[in-house]
Amino acid sequence: MSERKNIAKSSQGKSLGAKTIKHHKRGSIFKRFVLASLTMGGLGQIISLSAIAQLTPAGTPIDNRATGSYVDPNNPGNVINTTSNTVRVTTAPVAGITNTNLAFTDVNGGNVSPNDVLNFDFIVTNTGNFPSTLNLPSTANIATQNFTITGYQADLDNNGTFETIIPLNTAFPTPATIPAGQAINVRVIGTVSPTALVNDPVSVSLGNTGPNDNSPNTQNRPDTNGTGFDPTPPINDDNATNPNDVRTTGNDPVSGLAPVNGQREAAAIRSVPVGSSVQNIALATVLKTRSNYVPNTPVTTDDQITYRLDMRVESASPVPNFTPTSLQGTLISLEGAAQTRVLVSDAIPAGTSFVAGSAIAPPGWTIVYSTSPTTSLPIGAVGVAANWTATPPAPAAITRIGMVFTGNLAPGYTTVPTASGLTFTVVTSGLAPAGGTIANIAQVFGQTLGDPTNRIIYDESGDQFPNNFINGTTPPTPQGSLYGPIPTQGTAPNPATDPTGAANGVANPAVHGTDNNNNNTGTEPAGGVGGTAASGGEDNVITITTATNITNGPNGQAPGVGPTNNTDDFTNLSTPIAAGLNPGATIDPPAVVFPNTFQNTGAGNLDRVGLVPLPPNAANAANPTGRQAGDMPDGTTVRIQVPAVGANPAQDVTYTYNAGVYTQTAGAPVVLNGIAPNQTVNYTVTVDLPAGTQQSSDRFIALGSNTNAGDRSGYSVPIVAFADNNNNGFDNDPISNTTIDRVYTGYMNLLKESRILQGTGPAVGGANGTFSTANKVAAQGNIIEYRLSYTNFSTPATAGSSGNGTLNASNFVVNDDGTVAPNNWSGLTTHNFGTTATLGTLQFFNGAAPIVGGDPASGIAVTRYQNTVGTVVPAPNPATPSGTFTFRRTAN
Repeated sequence: MSERKNIAKSSQGKSLGAKTIKHHKRGSIFKRFVLASLTMGGLGQIISLSAIAQLTPAGTPIDNRATGSYVDPNNPGNVINTTSNTVRVTTAPVAGITNTNLAFTDVNGGNVSPNDVLNFDFIVTNTGNFPSTLNLPSTANIATQNFTITGYQADLDNNGTFETIIPLNTAFPTPATIPAGQAINVRVIGTVSPTALVNDPVSVSLGNTGPNDNSPNTQNRPDTNGTGFDPTPPINDDNATNPNDVRTTGNDPVSGLAPVNGQREAAAIRSVPVGSSVQNIALATVLKTRSNYVPNTPVTTDDQITYRLDMRVESASPVPNFTPTSLQGTLISLEGAAQTRVLVSDAIPAGTSFVAGSAIAPPGWTIVYSTSPTTSLPIGAVGVAANWTATPPAPAAITRIGMVFTGNLAPGYTTVPTASGLTFTVVTSGLAPAGGTIANIAQVFGQTLGDPTNRIIYDESGDQFPNNFINGTTPPTPQGSLYGPIPTQGTAPNPATDPTGAANGVANPAVHGTDNNNNNTGTEPAGGVGGTAASGGEDNVITITTATNITNGPNGQAPGVGPTNNTDDFTNLSTPIAAGLNPGATIDPPAVVFPNTFQNTGAGNLDRVGLVPLPPNAANAANPTGRQAGDMPDGTTVRIQVPAVGANPAQDVTYTYNAGVYTQTAGAPVVLNGIAPNQTVNYTVTVDLPAGTQQSSDRFIALGSNTNAGDRSGYSVPIVAFADNNNNGFDNDPISNTTIDRVYTGYMNLLKESRILQGTGPAVGGANGTFSTANKVAAQGNIIEYRLSYTNFSTPATAGSSGNGTLNASNFVVNDDGTVAPNNWSGLTTHNFGTTATLGTLQFFNGAAPIVGGDPASGIAVTRYQNTVGTVVPAPNPATPSGTFTFRRTAN
């Protein structure tokens, strides 16, 4: 089957002769080939080009960083400053190359079979910033499996015709330089081995750049000593003139200088199994989150959990052998009759029951219920699978809830932007008195539109990957879905075809793994298909604990509820940060005082109430973000002060943290007696971090700026209030509750990135054209686009939480001044029209004088940019910036 019709044309072409290479303008045919590559190659084939090497002093560095200031509205006198990283752009010639498999064509169509003639196409791109000659290996040095090469062609002018016939067993340097940003296409023609068996790989490796796996590590690598791997016999990438390399050659023809990062090489491999063809497939993803949790009374049997389900049909494939297409319905039993529907199904979690009237569906979908046992399958024929109905049964009888869609859903469809998705609530009516965990997983079912085999498409929630792909890149079966087909109306899918054991949609966290962050970012446990772990989704799990007779929380909010439950409610506060403090610099911050409150929520007096600090990873506090003992620096002191309460005198105790343990170093432990029912007690916690403490923004960056980084960027001090009934002076008594006092040393991160646009200068290639913090190169006339992303990474309030002390950043202002060291961009570049900001207002200055009239025209002197943002709330997901500010400068 042809992946691209114009590639399936005749392989005839002209011999080399005196070839004239045509170079089309950037964005024309080359752009179409890139788009074709991305579309047909899928997500797994999109290459992130490697950052260019460290630049040498030969060029002129242009440095840029930004500064910002803001205040904590709860402490407006506390001015907090922040400084971005510095990005550098240097003018110098840089070589670059990528090599990507573009397509393969089975000339006679159909499945790949022995003796078939196949065309393997590759696109080789000069991603450097100067014209370069590209060198291709001879066919004798192209590694293959079960494939004999009979032809070798190139399309040097990007017009879709392979006009250049390359002699077999002859290395091929391009007869003219390839401009920066332009590409050539290479075709390897041959026949499948007559002895190849079904599922044997048929592969071609163009180039040899270890690890030869189409990862970024195979792209734009130094053409120097190293070790690669190809099928037997091994071919090692052991010198700069290796005959099996695809590499750049030559110096910058303009300056005569060699590229500062040396010559580069890249490799691509394409493999298709015998018996395969490019397959149209619907790629469905189901998403599940807990949108609210209400603990209700102290007993564990009346807590309410609200879930939201969404689904989408992907428009890009994770693997190249699949082409995304529409999702249509599959066979279900609806109202006792066989019906064809797209179904999103969710088994009511064990220990809970459905809350009547709580279900809401997105537009176009119908809510359905089932009372069939959860041992049945959600889909299949009447009398075999679960029966669904649109009439709500008695809540206690409902075993599954779902929503159905009649018709086809095209690639790109999603319910995520809708107001509700499928929302429903359950009550923990069957939970044990001691509490426990509630686990849940959702499923989506359908079929690929036009699939003659009727193979069922299904996915389980907990991650971002369609069709239960294993960690996003590996299909669960070669057909792209674990379920088999329903060949006739009387046949149900066989659970044996689903190695997860979750064909019925019942959660099993020990096997499935869990979505720890409640945001569909779970990952596949070790093992996968055929291993010891399941291949599928990850369970959404919440732990319900028995209510204690103490609640302990932020100031005046003793019953506070955190992101997980009432053991991780929190108060966030920040130290000041001085202006001009560089990223990476450590500080000796002043002490921070937290006001907290605990309350006796029981029916009788509480005696021997204690308050102690715990390590960040203490079991007493919910820890979905993976806080570790090492998150708190040694030498930190925590002082707990309680005023006189009734007959209890004022109390004052200090603990010092070292090697994961708090040791009492001053005063006496807190002991409070006679705390009456409903009585609240206010106390303070003073946290003093030691000299050498990291800035929180540096911790945020070091943690990868991910969904957990916001919590762990702060310095968390769980404080447990407990009734010391066994008089052991420790917090292992059943009557206890924890709140978290979290110190940030600043909580706004500034990330400065740059990219190069062509402008009136030479074409831009490789990583130069992509926003990143990496060093870039630019020539005269290139446009340097600077982007500043800012993020309030402090822990936010989440759905279902209450009473927490969050940190807004008020009066947030960003400045980028090209005249203040280390910035020097003002004198080396010129303003280019196109300044943007997602929030707030923009101001422009030439020296101290403001420039009126908005974004000045290109060429106007601008030496400083200012973005007055206002208030920035904590980011719901700190991996996503709160806002951006972008401006452009033309290299002089």
